[in-house]
Amino acid sequence: MQAKRLYERPALKSRERDAVKLSETDDREIRHIHDAWIATEAAGKNTEVTAFLANDIVALPDGGAPVCGKAAVRAAFFASDGSPCEIESVITSLEPAGGAVLKIADFRTTDAGGVEIAGSHAWLLVRDNKWKIRFMTWTIRRTCTPGSAARNPCAKDKQTRPCLRYASIV
Repeated sequence: MQAKRLYERPALKSRERDAVKLSETDDREIRHIHDAWIATEAAGKNTEVTAFLANDIVALPDGGAPVCGKAAVRAAFFASDGSPCEIESVITSLEPAGGAVLKIADFRTTDAGGVEIAGSHAWLLVRDNKWKIRFMTWTIRRTCTPGSAARNPCAKDKQTRPCLRYASIV
């Protein structure tokens, strides 16, 4: 059985090879998408984040199989709205990649049961009139359960964090 290629990268045109900087407008638009996604998800409106996805999205969850196509990604990860939650997210890298942009961010969130989850996610964004996420993946680095600060490094600032705090900085 042959492996099927999900995406074949086209050869870069000479102007794309030479363009290594992201324009201020593109930088601002991508940061806005990141901030809007985080705010939408934090508000519990999970079904609305699919507006940021390209139709041919490929999602690769931590430890899972790829999910291909906007409808399949919606069904697998964003089928229903959730409860409002706290999400912190910081962009750590925003790099042009041959006509696309690779965005990497760290995140920390608390689920409905009070369990804190931290990790990173990466998006590959492409422009088709506006920026859309064509590929996304995430990894979970740490999970913490509610408890004392001595056992739980996430618990130390539990009382002082606001409901929603996020930043877009490189």
